[in-house]
Amino acid sequence: MRRRIVGALAAALVLAATPLSAHAMPVHAMPVHAAPGDPAPGWPTQRTGGAWSAAVSQSGRVHTVAHPVPGEGSEVISLSSTYNGTWPAPTEIPGYGGSVRAGSGAYGIAVSSGPDSFLVSREFVGGQWAAPETIGELDYATSFVTNTDGDAVVVWRAPDGLMAGLHPRGASWTTLPVTGVPDNGYFAATINDAGKVTVVWAEATGATTRAVRRTVLRPGATTWTAPQTLGTVSPAGGAPRIVTDGQGRETITAGDKLWRQQTTTSTPAYAFAVGQDAQLAAGTTDTRVVWPYRNGRYLSVRTRHFAQTSAGEGWGSTTTLWAKSYASGVPLLCRELVNIGVGIAPAGRSYVAFGVVARGGCPRSTLRLVTLDRTSTPLNDVVVSSYGYGTTPEVAVNARGPVAVNFQADGADNGWGDTNYLQFFSR
Repeated sequence: MRRRIVGALAAALVLAATPLSAHAMPVHAMPVHAAPGDPAPGWPTQRTGGAWSAAVSQSGRVHTVAHPVPGEGSEVISLSSTYNGTWPAPTEIPGYGGSVRAGSGAYGIAVSSGPDSFLVSREFVGGQWAAPETIGELDYATSFVTNTDGDAVVVWRAPDGLMAGLHPRGASWTTLPVTGVPDNGYFAATINDAGKVTVVWAEATGATTRAVRRTVLRPGATTWTAPQTLGTVSPAGGAPRIVTDGQGRETITAGDKLWRQQTTTSTPAYAFAVGQDAQLAAGTTDTRVVWPYRNGRYLSVRTRHFAQTSAGEGWGSTTTLWAKSYASGVPLLCRELVNIGVGIAPAGRSYVAFGVVARGGCPRSTLRLVTLDRTSTPLNDVVVSSYGYGTTPEVAVNARGPVAVNFQADGADNGWGDTNYLQFFSR
């Protein structure tokens, strides 16, 4: 159970998140234009045997959570915080897995699985981590997010069903059941700056379809809206994901489709097709979606960007960030899976980390970090690390401070070895 909980909470790092080896070096769809200093090598790389979560606050302070190695007796979560890459002695609390989010100023908040599988949280206020607060009992699977200020929501599977915990910044947690959601399957949550909470999920409706559904908890309300069906997707891949921009409008992906709100109160409408396993990030007026595209021996990473400008708003065209055609002799498992993470600054500049997973004796690849402007033009492209059988990278960025990328680079010890890294880039 503990290993299951660690995995669930590590997967819940949904905020903060790389090139392919000599056997698979990237071929860019367009010239790479220099963006001096953005990003550039930054603070020393951090390493742990468990996993990392990182968040960058509005003021540029970086908060981190280091997980323990499952099953080795070091059942302690380590919390730390810095402005300059010099890390003080961490605050240590009992726990098996956790993640951290940030808000305005230097604010941070962490949620972890504590003793007896209870979710607990700590706030970073006044320059230190405050005393823990218990949220509720965890079975498995969480989605933990904050809005711009730092108001938080965590949605998790408790022993008796799906629960939501609400935490206005500086207040205490309140919890209530999330009604209308089945007992299994993937889900994701978001909270906008007004305090509206939305949960999305996909549930089987037949042998070949899943329905993508959404329910909302309005600010001050204690009951959820009746579930809305946004559309249907195939049963394989593409767990639902949701982000909210600074205008309060949601963008949702599930399966191979994307939906977006036109206003904060409208039902999200289908916009266009994406690939399975698309990743999302939202800024103040911008949203970016990134996904892998596979077609036989051809593999690529594609993106679209939603921008709001004085001339209007809308989605830009699809841009290919990286592409490769593999030789016919390269096994399918060596050209099948791309792990992608994306972060976006409030003003719209994006950072996309990606690497091809090298499984079953495949050549190792590399993890890249590509910087994009609001027109999806690559500004910079740097090698983060050698990359093999790794996890999905996660990218954390804000108005100030570094770009933080956390990832697992080799997985030689079945994912539980000393292979988890947190790397920083200045800008």
